[in-house]
Amino acid sequence: MKKILQIFLLMMLSQTAIGQTNIKFEKSWFGDYITYKDLNNQENKIGITTYLTSGQRPTVIHLHGCGGVRPYAMTWVNRFKEWGYNVVVVDSFRHRWLGNACYNVEYLSKRPIERIHDMYAAAEWIMQQPWNTGKPAAVGYSHGAQVLHIASTSNFVKKSKSLISSAIAFYPYCHYDVTTDWEQEWPMQIHVGKLDNWTPAWLCDGHARFQSDKFDYQSYDNAHHGWDIGINETMTTVGVGGYVRPRTIAYNAKADQESADNTKRWLQKFFQ
Repeated sequence: MKKILQIFLLMMLSQTAIGQTNIKFEKSWFGDYITYKDLNNQENKIGITTYLTSGQRPTVIHLHGCGGVRPYAMTWVNRFKEWGYNVVVVDSFRHRWLGNACYNVEYLSKRPIERIHDMYAAAEWIMQQPWNTGKPAAVGYSHGAQVLHIASTSNFVKKSKSLISSAIAFYPYCHYDVTTDWEQEWPMQIHVGKLDNWTPAWLCDGHARFQSDKFDYQSYDNAHHGWDIGINETMTTVGVGGYVRPRTIAYNAKADQESADNTKRWLQKFFQ
């Protein structure tokens, strides 16, 4: 009888966890999207673009930066597919009418939490699909990496672990006031560039002391912000402390190759 009761309680908890988001998938002339309800019972809508490999395979969730989903995202989409994974690109900005949020101080500093719930909803939807196997991984870039950094804290990490197999954060903004809960051992890999003047490495470097089999901190010499996206430009935008200053984006082939190799290794390790 005790065993039956335990099974019943587990089933109820599982249904509650899934039912909280009320996920619905829809198509429109403007692309596919899913809607879900947050903890305040407010409906949220996120765009999704799905890239499938053959058969039932693990899935990578792609979390964009403050500029929204850009064409250079396809570099990583194609890599993930070549490695044998499905990819779901989550667009958190299109249906919130944000466009490019790189100059939006309030959004960059105060509202990445809603993107955590976007990721959770996408993960739950993915795990219901016949082409997926297991829990997806999440890979975030810049603002998307900041989302993952916050998702690793004690307020979120329990649910993060239940829905995401591992997280990979590229050049995140590591809040000095956010203490990541490493004791929860949510597998995470962080990539930073030593020359980054937008989301500087020194904000994250303290995490290097947590190096373990479930946490991997990678720092790249001579690498600026966005070393992997194939663009060289200077943007005047919001950075540390909310100051608007010139920020360098520059491609670095060596860092690009090394970070790709490290990412591939990490995904293989936790998709087993």
